[in-house]
Amino acid sequence: MSPLIIVAIVVAGFVGVIGYGYWWYNFGDGKSQRDAEAKQACERKSRLLARGWYYEEVGEGDIRYRVRGRTEEGVEWVLHYDTDHSSSSSTPELLFRVASLATGHYVWHIDDRPSFELVQGKVMKAVISGLASLASKLSDTLRIKNEFYAAAKALPVGGTTFSKRFVLVATDARWSSLVDFETERLILNLPPFKPGMSRADNCLSAGLDPQGLMVKLYVDAPSTAVIEHIIRLGQLLADRSSRLG
Repeated sequence: MSPLIIVAIVVAGFVGVIGYGYWWYNFGDGKSQRDAEAKQACERKSRLLARGWYYEEVGEGDIRYRVRGRTEEGVEWVLHYDTDHSSSSSTPELLFRVASLATGHYVWHIDDRPSFELVQGKVMKAVISGLASLASKLSDTLRIKNEFYAAAKALPVGGTTFSKRFVLVATDARWSSLVDFETERLILNLPPFKPGMSRADNCLSAGLDPQGLMVKLYVDAPSTAVIEHIIRLGQLLADRSSRLG
């Protein structure tokens, strides 16, 4: 085969790839995906605004949109969706925050039970404790977090299903009344979502820490139903934390 024919084949293949990419983006699955995302964004904005919440799309960076509002007791909150696309190993998340409940230290935390029991194993706990101790010398935040987990205990909360799947840890037993029936129901019955971690339960966590109250869900492209669910859970935890605190 002559060099000219080889060059022609390579050029034709290159042009074909570019042509297919153009078609995919403007007419094929790429266009369908953008249209679906635009429709979802429109629905999301409409439903969240209808609830009386402030909503804004963010055009730059990893954060795609923010939602703001108040709980029934008037506590201000904000939620955002972070795609984490700038990371080499992205883990997108929904994060609900109530900054006004910041305490300067860790008060309580909700994690999935298997992860909690894994780090509570003697060998793993010794390794983590050693690493945390080293890191805490370089950071006050890590020091405060390490001190909390060293003193915190798992509290008896929720029913059998909840205690098998999740755990509430705190240094004060009064937080055992944090998880009521409605809070437990919201934690156990999330709407269908695409997990950002290996297991669905491992994606959800909540806590009252130096930055305030937070509810976090590692999720890829959450539906409006998931957003509303996390906000409802965050509002309940915020109001109950405010009363108990």
